[in-house]
Amino acid sequence: MVAEVGRGDEVVGAAVEHHPDVALLDVEMPGLDGISATAALREAMPSTRVRVVDPALAADSLVSGESPLTERETEVLRAARDGAPVASIAATLFLSAGTVRNHLSSAIGKTGAGTRTEAARIADANGWL
Repeated sequence: MVAEVGRGDEVVGAAVEHHPDVALLDVEMPGLDGISATAALREAMPSTRVRVVDPALAADSLVSGESPLTERETEVLRAARDGAPVASIAATLFLSAGTVRNHLSSAIGKTGAGTRTEAARIADANGWL
């Protein structure tokens, strides 16, 4: 990275000063949105390539990495996130209650949670569910 700015109206000035090969811009920025900043940058620095990043895509890419959960642990946590009892989860997923408890225990350990509800919340917040 050559430079970083916090506002769209600072993009051209930073590019003129640092001469980057590529500028990566957010769509939503204060001062000047990414689309307008791109237009201004292309006019001022036509050799600088621009890729505009949608904020939703950027947020998705910042998720805490790949899920440590197995496919079955993910299924069990999905079923548990609404507070369903173990017996209900077992019946829904065609598993024994002991197997459900084992998967919940493993998921709790992998997420660092204290409870299955917390494990489901952590997994959901990380985009794993």
